[in-house]
Amino acid sequence: MSENEPAQMIEGRYRIVRNIAEGGMATVYEAIDERLGRTVAIKVMHTQLAKGPHREQFVERFRREANSAASIANPHIVQVYDTGEFNGLDFLVMEYVHGVNLRHEMNAQGTFSVRETLRVVFDQVGTPTYAGDLALAIFSLIEAGRYAGNEGVYHFTDEGVCSWYDFAVEIAAAAGHDICRIIPCHTSEYPTKATRPAYSVLDKTRFKETFQMDIPHWREALIYCMKRLTENNP
Repeated sequence: MSENEPAQMIEGRYRIVRNIAEGGMATVYEAIDERLGRTVAIKVMHTQLAKGPHREQFVERFRREANSAASIANPHIVQVYDTGEFNGLDFLVMEYVHGVNLRHEMNAQGTFSVRETLRVVFDQVGTPTYAGDLALAIFSLIEAGRYAGNEGVYHFTDEGVCSWYDFAVEIAAAAGHDICRIIPCHTSEYPTKATRPAYSVLDKTRFKETFQMDIPHWREALIYCMKRLTENNP
């Protein structure tokens, strides 16, 4: 395979079958776990991110996302089996969820109606943040008086990074909705009057070093938020 794709075998265990999806941070492959004899999905970080100028930040976030996903037990979230690094690229081995192929469905049924599809940009990367986490952080600092002597400008978001497309897919999964098909598209396909940045992840280093506060991953925050919405709107 090319430099942008993993070798046919990863760690002598996972045999790549085919490319099944592209995201803002990684490519997802269908593979066979030769040791356990099961089909898995392997998410491999893009080369331009893993070997680019912001490598450490992306690798840290990719690994934190893996740890956070592995800690979540939810029937609507795929299970994480393994993680590792191969040829300088971090990868995440996940449960493979069987389903219909969108291209085959469109060839068979034709173009879906607007209500059946949702196009979301995949080339704009940022950090979804639960407003409750921001409010809790501010309240905690005020209540403890820890802001005294530390006045200034700080960045705060939840941990992790994803594209708008990735976020939309996670929301649909957490809500258990599979009626609407979410399709990735380029920013150029969705013109707006205001130009949005391709990369809008904020550096929280100053905040974390100053206040030593644990910040949840956006996936955890999403699950919590969706749970609260469900409880309040049964």
